[in-house]
Amino acid sequence: LMLVDHLDKTHEERVEELQSMAGRAMKKLWWPFVQHGLVKEEKDVTVIDSAYGDFFHAYNGSPSETSPKPNLMKNVFDGSASWWTQTFGHSNPSLALAAASAAGRYGHIMYPQVSHAPALNLAERLLEDGPGKGWASRAFYTDNGSTAMEVAIKMALRAYCKVHGKDLSVKDKERLGVLGLRGSYHGDTIGVMDACEKAGVYTCEWHSSRGFWLDAPSVAIRSGKTLVDVPESVSAGFQLAESDHTFDSPATVYDVSGRINSRLARCYEEYIRSWLQHLEDEGSPRIATLVLEPLILGAGGMKFVDPLFQRVLVDTFRNTSGTPQIQGAWSGLPVIFDEVFVGLYRTGWESCTPILGVTPDIAVYAKMLTGGLLPLAVTLTSQHIFDSFLSDSKADALLHGHSYTAHPVGCEVAN
Repeated sequence: LMLVDHLDKTHEERVEELQSMAGRAMKKLWWPFVQHGLVKEEKDVTVIDSAYGDFFHAYNGSPSETSPKPNLMKNVFDGSASWWTQTFGHSNPSLALAAASAAGRYGHIMYPQVSHAPALNLAERLLEDGPGKGWASRAFYTDNGSTAMEVAIKMALRAYCKVHGKDLSVKDKERLGVLGLRGSYHGDTIGVMDACEKAGVYTCEWHSSRGFWLDAPSVAIRSGKTLVDVPESVSAGFQLAESDHTFDSPATVYDVSGRINSRLARCYEEYIRSWLQHLEDEGSPRIATLVLEPLILGAGGMKFVDPLFQRVLVDTFRNTSGTPQIQGAWSGLPVIFDEVFVGLYRTGWESCTPILGVTPDIAVYAKMLTGGLLPLAVTLTSQHIFDSFLSDSKADALLHGHSYTAHPVGCEVAN
């Protein structure tokens, strides 16, 4: 009926309706990431009538060269894939039909100690055939990447304390920090804001930087040459030749297994070890978890991090407890991969673990999980992370959740 009503309107009526939307929006809406003081006129507001494929049908309030009247519509390319949530473009029929089917069958249902086919099927696919294959055993659903990272950090802190908690006072636990890369971003909720450096712009008055951040080498292509820019802080005291960080092609840079014994790898390891030793000597708060955006720092400026650096960082971090991760032993130092931006084939791979050659203990996926149709995120974990919350006491459980956790419609669309 809404569609019929829309089609029955005259050209003038549709133009009038769309013209009014910009002014109404300026008075009522508070947009994210927008400085409203810079939105001066109605023409500064994009009014989207519909979307299909990779384009928006948007109202064009400016007269064209051939007509003094405003054009009704123009095609606007969705260059950011609607905040990187799209896979098949907008209005994909199979996803819309899946949503309609699940909406009619389930609507929404509460999730604690409940199983429904969409959530269970999706979890099994993610763990057995998807990005968690070979290392993850559990799937925890949330609403978006930021909330999925919140629970990932909560899981990691508990798992760390399960192994190392005997040596920690209550105050020590409150001061536990994360290790990450300068320029990282993991969402806008307060917990994950604290897992980023204070110099970032995605902060608030409550922001309390809870960690330490390393300078990261980045991949670049200049004049047809592929190279790795190594910050002076990383290479200090280690003489690198040009051949150590210049490559024949990007493919060579991303062949981490072929570079793992290079001079550059040893340079990275020296930098990371000396930095961790410095923190220990300074009496800094303990580092409880390593949090990485694999390969690309997205909101931090589309910085392509040298994958070798991240691989060496994971290996070095896991071995700092004196218990190398060999023959199934776990050091009690959780590694989190925030793959919200790069996962689910964004880089051509289902996850970044085949490129880095190492698996995390916790990994987070969102964005393209439902092709942009519905909010849904998932945190995958290894068995030892899950076991950190097991006991006979309800108070030891993961007391974390959202009203729309494992939303059946979202799970069915993801499937």
